[in-house]
Amino acid sequence: MTIMIRIKSFNLFGVNLGPFSAHDCPDVHFRPAVVDWVLEGVALLLVVLGWVGVLWQYTSQGGQADGNMWVSALLSTLVFALMVTGARLPVRFIRFPVRVNVRNVGQQYVCVVRLLRAFNVCICLLFAVGPWTDHHLWARIACLAALVLMALSLAVYYVVALRLK
Repeated sequence: MTIMIRIKSFNLFGVNLGPFSAHDCPDVHFRPAVVDWVLEGVALLLVVLGWVGVLWQYTSQGGQADGNMWVSALLSTLVFALMVTGARLPVRFIRFPVRVNVRNVGQQYVCVVRLLRAFNVCICLLFAVGPWTDHHLWARIACLAALVLMALSLAVYYVVALRLK
């Protein structure tokens, strides 16, 4: 007796924003604009800021740093690398909320890339200031702003994606 398990389609690494794929569309090559480089630069700056916070606390506490600071800095680095990689994925690894065809695949791809870069900035901001929220009001405000920006950017993405279908 043999038991077979079929997996229809399983992508270990991809962006899933909806049910539609771009398998029938040509590959899209995207040249990042200035805004894309600025978003990635801000995210990288926030990752570096998180590590500076760890080192500052480590030296000011006499060789002791809060464990949350280390974990936050490590996760920030990991998520930054994953999000930068995700923004450079080929279009076949992205699932869209609208039907994608030859006519709109470029516009839809650019929207997804910009969404990922905006999310990267917000997530890196959360990791950079998250460990400081217990003691500083500005850190709580920054975390709330990052969450609001994430929700707003996701809403704007879906509106734009639906309008460009």
